Amino acid sequence: GPPMTERLSLFGADGPGTEAATGPVPSQTLFFAVLPPAEIGDRITGQRQQMFREMGLTGNVIARDRLHLTLTLVPTDTGPLGEVVSKASAAASSVTARPFDVRFDRVLAFRSTKPKMPVVLASTVAQEALCDLKQRLDGALARAGLKAPRAAASFTPHVTLGYCEGFGAEQAVEPLTWRVEGFALVLSFVGQTRHEHLGTWQLR
Repeated sequence: GPPMTERLSLFGADGPGTEAATGPVPSQTLFFAVLPPAEIGDRITGQRQQMFREMGLTGNVIARDRLHLTLTLVPTDTGPLGEVVSKASAAASSVTARPFDVRFDRVLAFRSTKPKMPVVLASTVAQEALCDLKQRLDGALARAGLKAPRAAASFTPHVTLGYCEGFGAEQAVEPLTWRVEGFALVLSFVGQTRHEHLGTWQLR
């Protein structure tokens, strides 16, 4: 892909929206994530469509190209966004891990104060290699002065399928397994259903 500096120049010195006199700047979230390969994305969206129809769920679904498995959030309040992205990217480059498999076999809803709850793919197996990658990444970010806002202890590996009303009990689904070969740094524009991939790192 294009060099990182080209991507970052989109933001200017003070992050996105500094020239905006066009209303409030949308808030952003910066995070590292594992992205499912295209064929797994297709299977997830196919299973989801059938499942949501059977359960009579209504709500907003996550588009296939935005399906992701969050590893860790990156705090964006420590400086200009371009600077944070540079530090986070350098931290990611220092992480070494081998490729591994992840497996998802349950669908459940996370409790929410809002009427629409996050409905997610989750797992009954301990995703040890995934948790190990998260710990290494969190450690590298902390050394770069970007301590993750959430403790690793609260990490529940999941892929959000949508935000729905009326979800009942957790249930088993046909297991989905895929090989994780790398991870990405993603910028999400809250409320705009838009993700921008700022960099990817291969496991080897």
